[in-house]
Order: sequence, then structure tokens, then C-alpha cells
Amino acid sequence: MNASQTLKQLVGEVVNYYKNQSAAYVKLTDSGLSIGDTILIEGENTHLEQHVSSMQVAGNNIKLAEKGMDVGLAVFHPCALLPVCRCCGAVWY
Repeated sequence: MNASQTLKQLVGEVVNYYKNQSAAYVKLTDSGLSIGDTILIEGENTHLEQHVSSMQVAGNNIKLAEKGMDVGLAVFHPCALLPVCRCCGAVWY
């Protein structure tokens, strides 16, 4: 459901969240991402908007990720994204 006043475009899906690293493993199923993009992570109990500040593939920092790639994203949230730990969410921009 797109209840936002702003049109959202699906980017991919959070497959896993690593609390100790504050990072999310994301499959880019519908679009690519770049450093500086603003994304929204939404799940059953999650609503987090942030800028993409760090992305990695196989432990290497990247600035641009294309559709179809699996990436690691730094995730910043004051509550340590506990809901994302329990359920995966969609990534939008």
C-alpha cells in the first residue's frame, strides 16, 4: 500500500538485518541505488527513512548498485531497528 503523499518507487527487499553491524542485507529487485539516495524501509512494524551513506558488495565499498544486485547498507536508527530484526521490509525511494 502506498499511503504516502509522495510517490514511492520500490527498490528491493530487506532480506536480513545485522544488529551488531547496524547493516541490512538488501536484494535490489526493482531498481538500483546510489550513495546519497533517500530510502524508506517499511515492514509490518517498521518505518525508517534515511539517506544511503554506505553500501558494500562482498566487503567492498561501492557508490552505485544496479538492479539485481545484493548489497549491504548501513542502517541508522535510534531504536536499533528491532522490528526489522524480526521481519523483513520493502525498500523504497
